[in-house]
Amino acid sequence: MGGVDFAIRSGSDIVIGCNGGRVVRIDVASGRIRAQSNEFSVEQISGIAPLSSCAFGVSGWSSGAIIVTYAEIIGCKRLNQIVPKRMDTSVLGSVSDSAVLDDMRCNGRPGVYRPATIFRADLVTGALSPEVDLTRNPIGTPRTSAPPGRVP
Repeated sequence: MGGVDFAIRSGSDIVIGCNGGRVVRIDVASGRIRAQSNEFSVEQISGIAPLSSCAFGVSGWSSGAIIVTYAEIIGCKRLNQIVPKRMDTSVLGSVSDSAVLDDMRCNGRPGVYRPATIFRADLVTGALSPEVDLTRNPIGTPRTSAPPGRVP
């Protein structure tokens, strides 16, 4: 499985991210492996975060000509994939059974500039909401407005 990159406690288990991209859930009392994920095809897992009562956000990176970050959401019991791995995406947080992800749109995209977007992932079904474009609306901020805290 490789060395340990990251570990968190989850109830009576410890969830370990292993070098090479595998996540393993181990019973702390017995040391028995309860579940292990498919490989997350990253060189190193950089974080595991609980997102709901039964989901984890896993982040990692791979190197080459450039370092590329990845994010994936997996179920807590069988460590099965809920939301497919996404390149240049990070998990911002979660509320109830929804997670909010930030798709930075940098590496591996077509030659056309595409702004960063956020979207919601349903942690039960894996369904993704439509993306919300984070491009600043130049019409929405009049040039005559003063910066916050200053009176024009």
